[in-house]
Amino acid sequence: MFMTILLTVITVITGLSIYVFWIRPLLRQRASFKEFYDQEDSLWVAIGLKTAGMKQHITVAVVGSIGFIIEAYDFIAPLISQAGVDVTKIAPMIPPEAWPLINLGVLALITYFRHVADKRAAEAIQTAAATGVVPTGTGLPGLPTLPKVGA
Repeated sequence: MFMTILLTVITVITGLSIYVFWIRPLLRQRASFKEFYDQEDSLWVAIGLKTAGMKQHITVAVVGSIGFIIEAYDFIAPLISQAGVDVTKIAPMIPPEAWPLINLGVLALITYFRHVADKRAAEAIQTAAATGVVPTGTGLPGLPTLPKVGA
């Protein structure tokens, strides 16, 4: 089982490395691929802007949902096996040594998103201080939503 997890991790890392170090530079260099590179850049920028300020919430929701699904499956699996269906539990498939690494990875991801949100809020505050314009309804964490004047 450990070899399956290891193979999956190595495959994902290899795929990402191929994209980052081979395909992406190729798209950047070739004029014929400029359109694809521009679309790829705009896609990631658009995704970043659309999910600004909610990456932490999405991460927590996904991690919580995965935990619930695994526990629910492991709870229901013995009941299904009594009906004659051969099922195996998911949680025992994960080696015990991996749980601390999984927890650290999730915490690092949430900390990174918190840092990004704090940085964005600090930039908005600096912009407001430099221009004298107080942003309203920014929805940025750490920056209050102020009522509009005359509303």
